[in-house]
Amino acid sequence: MNNLSHLIVKSDWSAVWRTLKSSPQQLSIPVSTNSKETVYPLHQAVCITTKPVSESILDMMIRSYPKALDHNVFLGACQNPHFSRDSMEMLLDSASPQLSQIIHNHVYQFTSIAVKRRNVDIVDLFINRYPEILLQSSGNILIHACLYGTGEIVEMIIKAGYDNKIGQGGGLFHKNQDGEDALDVAIRSFEHSENEKKQITESYNILIMCLQYANAARMGKKEPAPNYPIILSAIEWCPKLVLGKIIKRNEHEIANKDQVGKWAILKTIQFILSPLEGEKFSNKRLPDIFHSQILIDACTSGTPDIVQKILQKQSYLQQCGEEKPEEGVEEGILKQKLEKENNKNNAFEISIKLYDENDNDRCEILRSCVQYFNASRLGIRFPLPSSDNVYPTLLAASGLVPHQILTSLGRKYKHEINMRKINRTGKMAIEKVLQLSKEMGQFAKRLDRRLQFPLHVKKTLSSELMRLDLNSIPELLEV
Repeated sequence: MNNLSHLIVKSDWSAVWRTLKSSPQQLSIPVSTNSKETVYPLHQAVCITTKPVSESILDMMIRSYPKALDHNVFLGACQNPHFSRDSMEMLLDSASPQLSQIIHNHVYQFTSIAVKRRNVDIVDLFINRYPEILLQSSGNILIHACLYGTGEIVEMIIKAGYDNKIGQGGGLFHKNQDGEDALDVAIRSFEHSENEKKQITESYNILIMCLQYANAARMGKKEPAPNYPIILSAIEWCPKLVLGKIIKRNEHEIANKDQVGKWAILKTIQFILSPLEGEKFSNKRLPDIFHSQILIDACTSGTPDIVQKILQKQSYLQQCGEEKPEEGVEEGILKQKLEKENNKNNAFEISIKLYDENDNDRCEILRSCVQYFNASRLGIRFPLPSSDNVYPTLLAASGLVPHQILTSLGRKYKHEINMRKINRTGKMAIEKVLQLSKEMGQFAKRLDRRLQFPLHVKKTLSSELMRLDLNSIPELLEV
């Protein structure tokens, strides 16, 4: 080993500088290695990780012996997790036209190596200097980053995708040859990483980053709002089992929130637990009371007081609440045989069909029906015991009525939600509920929980997935 090579291995850059000044010809002497390719001191210098070479020494090496600057130098630099952006820029600027073309042809290879080495600065340099890499057919750099990079690198690539207008979600939805996109890969990587404790933290960070940007795109935004609740970003994007783990990690986002905010978060989770098929709620999921002829008659004739008393009585009988319902409804009417042969003949659909925003009775009938339906699904009391603790009709109706009627109910009962008293998380949850409800009205069949965003892989919705236990969420079910 010649003197210069020995000094480079020791990272004694002061001595390297003096040697280059006095004996620059040593740069042309190949270093003895086991490699079949010729290795010069410049190759050694870019690979040093403990104390990376400075730009000034690199510049002197290149000017003294430019022949050493070849494809292998760039490979070595990309494999160095501590190689600086400025040093890489100097190498790129010093390359000959022929070498520059080689680099351009192999830029995906260089960038993917830097991703694996988690060198954020080099990845940033390449994707901004060669934006075509974001759509290169040789590979999906974002998916590669989801497998081997960091949350910071993933966010950097997504932002670059937005800046270069490569598609919805900054490239999140571009699939690879296996039909997977970045979010699919991030979910799978997170699930597998649980067996490797060293990887689970970074795989979790990557998953959350993908969820935040995917959800922002779904909400019509370029980037997630600062400190956007992770639970909200994950809902309707990942399997129930993964969602449950995310909720457990972020219980603090739910604790100590205002009541309306808790209801809104629970409602968003409900969209996962009780999937709908198109605009109409499956009659198999309808509470039996809606098939009662007397309730059907009350909804048809437009008598809101009777509708309210029937539903309140049914709720009392089912939950055995402490407060007795109002008198005036005979026990026998709730014991009659429920007719289900004609699935279209039910009180809930009648209340929707006859709804009229300008008719207070029709509004109250539908309001009672959606409040009962929602309470039945969430396991909460109907009606709530305190007049000061009103479950917002807007939230109750979300996912149960067409979006046009939901908007109308929101106007009619806007006084139930005092936005000034709802914290930021609660407001975001309400926004998410309305978005999910709107999507349900826009798509006839919910074959893909991600709707127009082509992100879903069938295996992530396996029927064997563990059902999320809402009771494990602190305070969420308290009314």
